[in-house]
Amino acid sequence: MRITIKNLKKSFGPTVVTNMDELTFETGKITTMLGPSGSGKTTLLRMIAGLETPDSGEIWFDEQCVFSSEKKISLSPDKRELGFVFQDFALWPHLTVFENVAFGLRARKQKDQLKDRVMQAIETVQLSGFESRYPHQLSGGQQQRVAFARAIVVEPNCLLFDEPMSALDAVLRNEMRIELRNLVNQIGITAIFVTHDQVDAMSMSDDVIVLNEAVLQQKGTPEEIYHFPKNEFVARFIGRSNWLDTNQMFRPESVSLTPDPLAEKYQVDVISSQFIGQGYELCLEKDKQRWYVVSSHKPQSTSIAIYVKKEHILQIL
Repeated sequence: MRITIKNLKKSFGPTVVTNMDELTFETGKITTMLGPSGSGKTTLLRMIAGLETPDSGEIWFDEQCVFSSEKKISLSPDKRELGFVFQDFALWPHLTVFENVAFGLRARKQKDQLKDRVMQAIETVQLSGFESRYPHQLSGGQQQRVAFARAIVVEPNCLLFDEPMSALDAVLRNEMRIELRNLVNQIGITAIFVTHDQVDAMSMSDDVIVLNEAVLQQKGTPEEIYHFPKNEFVARFIGRSNWLDTNQMFRPESVSLTPDPLAEKYQVDVISSQFIGQGYELCLEKDKQRWYVVSSHKPQSTSIAIYVKKEHILQIL
């Protein structure tokens, strides 16, 4: 399902939380909305779901208008055929895994082949054998899979995820990134994620949408967003950015400590060196500007030379 936003606006009192001229979520792709707190990403997700009413504009699911302020159209959430995975999983503690997954089908009075559909969803998320357990008997990752199974069992046209991994520890979070990506691809469904975590966004997404202060800053693949930021906000918000001046920057991985006559040379002071497993993260200073690079070895001097090729210096508008 292709979701299109047109001239969508939403305010809470004097605060504008969404101001979107046009935005499209492509069919079958995983799109992540990324931005700082207050950027409007969760509000936009809730408006797509029908849980929040826009002040103006339109929302289209393929050729169907589900909201239009001008046409007085506002389809209720239960008629939008979406699946929603919440931040806290929202599982019923007194219901088994089977009954939690079956809850949406029972609420919609879809009882035909209910057992088969529920068991298929449980099998899809690799929880076969857990259907009689209760949420408190499951790990955090297993609870998340139950929430995912509950979302897909109703066969939605699109899945919406609101900070789905924020409650997980770092190791489990890494595992679930891979699992969720594979599961969504396996089903072949349109998915929209909301997160403030850059690693989630860059590792799981086909497209990334960067928002700030209710406004779209850039949409593109993770590679495009990282290597070709359209403005200073995106450049500073996504990953580490080392600034030469107000319009030029380079990424930490573009730096070499090996002399290169074809690269730009900068003499810098070493402020700190931290071991991070795959190497050392160096905090450097050049003309009172802090830079960060990763080195395979720990510098033995407080002043070193670094080299950056010209093609790795990005021009920012």
